[in-house]
Amino acid sequence: MKILGALTELNPEIAAAVPIAAAAGGLDQSIKKLVTRYLSHGTCVLDVMEASPDPRQPGASIAGGASLLTDGVWSWRADLVAYIEAYSIALPPAFLESVLLSNGKPQTPELHASIIQQVAAAWGWPNPFSA
Repeated sequence: MKILGALTELNPEIAAAVPIAAAAGGLDQSIKKLVTRYLSHGTCVLDVMEASPDPRQPGASIAGGASLLTDGVWSWRADLVAYIEAYSIALPPAFLESVLLSNGKPQTPELHASIIQQVAAAWGWPNPFSA
């Protein structure tokens, strides 16, 4: 499972995470709406019922921000949409190509234990099926 949009301020334990300032402004504005639609319609794998703070706006938060979604290839936090809308966060060309090829409509993977475990492991979460 590939990680998408990991930000140092939110997930410092992720080796591939980048600071918001370094990723800001890196998304082509002409595809921003298509990308946010794609990310908004991913399949929710792990739902977190809490607000995550916005490190760039003290006092601001994003409901359910740490929830994890997937399209079966990539996984991302739910709050990535808000960061793309606010800061035009750069994303990998391979991901953007899949967004364009699908016209902004992600695949809906069949959720089974292995997908959930892959997403959890990619983000450093414990196996949700172990005691």
